[in-house]
Amino acid sequence: PDKQFLADGMMDAITLHLSKIKDLRVMSTTSVEQYRGTTKTIRDIGRELNVKYVLEGSFQKFGDDTRLIVQLIKVNEESHVWANEYNSKWNEVFSLQSEVAQKIASELMIVLTPEEIEKMNENPTENLEAYKAYLLGRYYASQPHFSVRNWNLAIQNFQNAVEIDTTFALAFAELAHA
Repeated sequence: PDKQFLADGMMDAITLHLSKIKDLRVMSTTSVEQYRGTTKTIRDIGRELNVKYVLEGSFQKFGDDTRLIVQLIKVNEESHVWANEYNSKWNEVFSLQSEVAQKIASELMIVLTPEEIEKMNENPTENLEAYKAYLLGRYYASQPHFSVRNWNLAIQNFQNAVEIDTTFALAFAELAHA
């Protein structure tokens, strides 16, 4: 639970990479977040969202080690099309996000253009501490019930991110938004 913001950040990054693929329709986080912890079946979720596939996953971090489990499920059959477990180091998080998105596209038989691959391989920052602060800021800013405490924590974490990496555009954008 104390690392939920890292799992959410991993989900957001993979979703962002997938959304860069012109031949793929990706639902927004806002649309899918309502299903976190639901008891609905994949078939019901797929019908409500009008999608053919659902991507599920979990993320864990222990020290510098990470584990990402990803499952691509065909909605109408409620069956796994593909699943994989990725064990890596935290400092490989950006390449892992790109790799997973590209593998998902491959499993869906989508041919990626060189430009799409290049966009997926771009890192938002080279500083993992700045990235962690940014993810924590996003976590606090996205809490479903607004509180001044959470908003202040979001702003503080975005501020920390831009102080650590003064070229981190996403963190500056979130700070300005907050």
